[in-house]
Amino acid sequence: MLDAARARQPVSAAAADTVIVGQSLGGLTALRVGLRFGDRIGNVASQSASLWQDDLAGLPLDGSARIHLAHGVQEWVLAPDHERVAVRLREAGHEVLAPRYNGGHDYAWWRGAIGDAIVALLSPVDG
Repeated sequence: MLDAARARQPVSAAAADTVIVGQSLGGLTALRVGLRFGDRIGNVASQSASLWQDDLAGLPLDGSARIHLAHGVQEWVLAPDHERVAVRLREAGHEVLAPRYNGGHDYAWWRGAIGDAIVALLSPVDG
C-alpha cells in the first residue's frame, strides 16, 4: 500500500516521514505494524490500544520509532498495559510519548488528540 500511494502522490519514502494511526484494536494494529515494518514506518500514533489482547510477542522490539501511545484516564482497565508497554518500548530504544487524556474509550478525545499525536511525532526532536 505504501508503494502504491507513493507511486500516485509526491510523498516522502523516508520512514521518519511516515505515520501509522489507529484507535482501540486499530491502535494495537498500528503499533504492531509500526514495529514490524520500522524500516518503512518511523512513527506510530496509537490511541486506547487493545494491549490486553496482545503482549507484542514475536515482534522486533528493538528500534528507533517515535511512538505516541495514548489512553484516556477513564480507561482504567487499559492503563496498566499502556504503562507496561511504554516501559518495554523505551527500554528497547524507542522514543515513547505516553500522554493521558480526559476521556474514555471513545471518539470524543481520539478525534482531537490525533492532531496532537501527528504534530508531536513529526516535529523535530529537541537536542
